[in-house]
Amino acid sequence: MQKNNYKFDIFKLDDVESRVNVINSYSVLSGIFIEVPATYEKTKAWANSISANPNRRDFVLRTKNNAIAFSGIVNIDLKHGNAELYIFISDGLQGKGVGSYLLECTLKYAKDELNLRKITLYVSEGNEGAVKLYEKFGFIHEGTLSDHSWHRGKYLDRYIYSCFLEHLQSDLDVYRAI
Repeated sequence: MQKNNYKFDIFKLDDVESRVNVINSYSVLSGIFIEVPATYEKTKAWANSISANPNRRDFVLRTKNNAIAFSGIVNIDLKHGNAELYIFISDGLQGKGVGSYLLECTLKYAKDELNLRKITLYVSEGNEGAVKLYEKFGFIHEGTLSDHSWHRGKYLDRYIYSCFLEHLQSDLDVYRAI
């Protein structure tokens, strides 16, 4: 994967259609907790509702022509220096370095721009690819919420993972990526 083929950017209303397409792919739907299928109208309403929210930052990773992956830092708490993270990637791009690059950009932004010290995220039972990615970046398993969430016909455990950004090893200049 060539990092210079991608652009890390702030999510914009123009990205709504691409976000809907990515969300509605099988691999994404199996791991996220939203009403499905995602629609353009509901996603646009969501995008409008979050645009002025100071407690979140939403991002997109683009190729020249397409938005291919999305991430966000949400529930930002500047007093305590922590927030939650989400990330999802287009079908067919998992395991090819796209998620690693997007995650690195997002974590560097959280550390360098927002001065956050800790990022937490939730992973659904059975999403071993995500667990592997997060552990590669220093996330540690802090707990399990047993039979916590009803998801696609059954209750699943939700794993809580966290990472202290002081341990983030990255030479990435996120401002060159933007």
